[in-house]
Parts: sequence; C-alpha cells; structure tokens
Amino acid sequence: MCYYAAMPSEADDVMDKMAAAYAACSSYRDTGVVTTTFFSGEEHIQRLLFSTRFVRPDRFCFEYREQGRAGGWIQHALWLDGETVRSWWSSREAMQVHPSLQLAIAAFTGVSSSSSYNVPALLMPELRGGVGVPRRYQLIEVAAAAAAGCLVVEETRNGMNYHRLHHWIDQRSWMLRRVASPREVLPGFTNEQIEELIRSLPSDEQMSEVARSLRSMAGKPGPDVETIVEYGGAFDVEIDPAELTFIPFAK
Repeated sequence: MCYYAAMPSEADDVMDKMAAAYAACSSYRDTGVVTTTFFSGEEHIQRLLFSTRFVRPDRFCFEYREQGRAGGWIQHALWLDGETVRSWWSSREAMQVHPSLQLAIAAFTGVSSSSSYNVPALLMPELRGGVGVPRRYQLIEVAAAAAAGCLVVEETRNGMNYHRLHHWIDQRSWMLRRVASPREVLPGFTNEQIEELIRSLPSDEQMSEVARSLRSMAGKPGPDVETIVEYGGAFDVEIDPAELTFIPFAK
C-alpha cells in the first residue's frame, strides 16, 4: 500500500462526490455483510448480514442478523414511516417506538459495526448531527480496489493512526462499496463509557446479558480486530412499500 502524492483536497472531493450521489437519489437498496476477525487468543470470525431500503423523503428500513452463540439468529431492525420510528429486537420480540431516527440509529451503530449508520447518514445527512470528531482524508492506493474500479479514501479521526477507516468508492457511480477498519488493537473502555453505551440501549436491554457483557469489558484492553463492511447497493430502484416495514427473519 502506498499514499498518493495528491493534495488532501482531492480526497475531500471524492468524499463530496459520494455524498452528493447519495443525496441526489430518489431511492436506495442494499444487502451486505460485516466480517469481523478477532486475532486475540484463538482467531475466530464473526459475520453479520444486513439490508437497507430507502425511499425519499421519509421511508426507511434497516435490518441485520447474526448467528447467536446458542445457534439461533439474533435479529434487529429499525424503520421510519413518515415521522414514526420503530425498532424490533429479537431478545424482546416486541416493537419499540423512538423519539427520533437519529437516536434509534445511535442505539444500533455499535452492535451493527456502523452498518446501520454509514449509508443512512449519506442518504439523510441530518443524521450526522453537529460538527463531531475532526477527520482527515487522504487517497491511498490499494491494488484490489483499483482492480474493482474503486478509489480508496483513508479516514483518520483526531489525526491519530490508531483509528483508521478505508472507504472503497466506485469511480463510476460514486457508491460506497466497502468500509474497512484495518487490523488494530482497539482502545479499552472506561466505566463511564460503558455506562453511556448501555444507556443508549432500549430499556429492556439495559439489564440484559448484553449489558452484563459490556460491563465486564470496562477497564480491559480492547480486542485485536479487523472489520470489513461490504455493500451491494443500487440507486433509484423500485421498492415495494411492503419492503419498508420490518418482517422478522425466519429462524
């Protein structure tokens, strides 16, 4: 891998073109997979399947599922119908209404490895909120991406190299095809950070096994991981209204 001699503004321009493509579409659909490889201890891989449907101005549905430790499917979904935001979590098998889509997506972002946020925030820029964490972009050369017709923009947050994201962006459609988090040992979480994360979960989840598992992570070093989110998306496609309301996956 090597870095282009291009000015950073060229990477900003690529990101702006991607954002403009998503903002201009009338509808969007994708299916994708999140692959997380854990290198600490015995190496193992976790996969999460997700899908997104969106029709402008106010119809949206995101679903994901992953294989649970006991063998069944863990299934989550959130959807927007006009001004009403709902979610469904398999652990409760009940629907919840949220005050805003932004808050609902915030509750999903961590558990979905940001697959619930990356594209929806492009389709609906208001989800990004305020200024947020400072970010720096630069174009990098990745042979596999070039062979697939993609440019790669590396995003560094807070100007630090321990948290990097590689955005693979299709040069013809300006569509996001992959977001890769290169292998790194993630920083651990403080008790305060863990409790803040738990408070973002639906109320019934705050006393669940999920919350207990999160609390056990406080003060410990983060895992040695690599995460790749892959998208198979399409703009301006016809979407049946029935697809914009969640129906649980078959177990």
